[in-house]
Formats: sequence, structure tokens, C-alpha cells
Amino acid sequence: MSIARRAVPPWKEAGTSDLHLATPNSDATAKRPRQPSNDVSLDSADSVQNLLLAALPRNESDRLASSLQRVNFPRTRILYEAVDVMRHGIFINSGVASVLAITEEGQTIEIGAVGPEGFVGVPLVLGANRAAYRVMAQTKIEAFKIDSEALRAEFDRGGKLRGLLLRYTNVSQAQAIQAVICKLFHPLQPRLSRWLLTLSDCLETDTLEVTHEQIASMLCAHRNRISVAANAFRKEGLIDYGRRGWIKIIDRRGLKSGACECYGIVKDCIDAIFRD
Repeated sequence: MSIARRAVPPWKEAGTSDLHLATPNSDATAKRPRQPSNDVSLDSADSVQNLLLAALPRNESDRLASSLQRVNFPRTRILYEAVDVMRHGIFINSGVASVLAITEEGQTIEIGAVGPEGFVGVPLVLGANRAAYRVMAQTKIEAFKIDSEALRAEFDRGGKLRGLLLRYTNVSQAQAIQAVICKLFHPLQPRLSRWLLTLSDCLETDTLEVTHEQIASMLCAHRNRISVAANAFRKEGLIDYGRRGWIKIIDRRGLKSGACECYGIVKDCIDAIFRD
């Protein structure tokens, strides 16, 4: 496999669980049909959208390419459950994965979101092989997975990948910290603004396939409170939404002005990954 590299743009506003990773889902590629192959050619149509992989120099990307496997996950697929052994790192090419803290009673709250700017598997580069959280596909995901040993071997070479992954670790930590602050100190409407903007950034679209119930689960809030807040946003002309599980951001600037500071703090950390 060879990696088609692209110039990295500035970040836009806009037990063991191998079973979770083993079964690609053809529905996840409905928007972008591909030939039934795991190879990535140098053709521009097959360019790598993951910003970490796209930022690698030629020698590192060529060396890493043979260890990458293209995979697809449907929405709500559990990529890793809490305390699962992480046997693979996952570089997301399109879509979003939610990092969820979960209680014994099954309550969840999102403490991080991983899109094409990042990867799933931070514990692997910190010398661990288990995570204390659940990772779930929030949307359909197209990604590259890599065996944990291959990832660590490249990381230990000390090249650009090492620096990028360490910087992304800072993003992961910042997201978790701000999630705690957000839940404890910020009203629901600024939290909802932040969440919608973050999802929009990851997907690079203002039209989001998400239900009020999903958002309630991510923000650890009652569904009716989410609906009340969303209705207020619609009356203000910030968003529109329908009964079939979609929300469209109409006034991004207005939504951003009402978001809590957590959005900007995490976004700055993401931008910093790709600054030389």
C-alpha cells in the first residue's frame, strides 16, 4: 500500500475486542464508492484525508503504508469498550468517533471526539494497551487501522509521526479536561453550541445527521432539555432541524458567539498539531 499525500490545510471552521474491528461495513462507503481493495493508489481520488497521515514526509509514509489496512465502521459501532485490549490504532479518514466515559449503570458522557485530524489509540503511544473509556462511531467512519506493534515501532523511530501523535495526545487531554469543566460550570445552550460546532468541524459540513436523543447521550442531559435548547436556536435562526434526525447550522458565526470557551481551547490545540 502507498499513501497519497496531500498538503495539510489549516483546521477549518466549517478483554480483547478485535471483533469490533474485524468486519467492514459496505454501507459506510455509500457516499464514496471504491474498488474492493485495501490498496491506496497515488491517484488524487484516493488521497488520504487523515491530517496526521497526510502530514508525514515521503519516507515515513512509504514505510508506514504497508502496515495500514482500510476499514469501515457503521454508525454506533463500538470500536473499543472500556478496558479492552487495544490491538490496533485507527486513523480516521472521514467520520467521527466519540470517546465516552461510562458508568456501571450505563450512563455516558462524551469526553472527546476524533475526526480526520486525529486517531484512536492514544494509550498505545503512552506505553499502555488499554483505555478507561468507550470509543464509538458517532457517524459512519472510513479509516485506516494499524497493528499496535507496527504503530509503536514507527513511533519509536522518533520521526515526524512521533511528534504529531504526541501533539494529538495533548488534544485528547484537553478535550477530557474541558468536558469536565463544561459539564460542571457551563449552561446547556453554550455546551450544545460547542458540540454542534465540533461535529461540524470534524465532518466539514453544516448538515449533521444526528438526533436529539444522541446529543442528550453525548452531553449527559435529558432529551427534552436538548429539544428545548435546539428549538430556541431555531427561533434565533442559528439552526434548522427535522424529524428524521438532521440538524443544519444556518448561522455559524452566531452559534460560535454563543459557544462556551471550551470550543476555542480545544480548537487551538488541534491547530497547534500542524504548526511547524
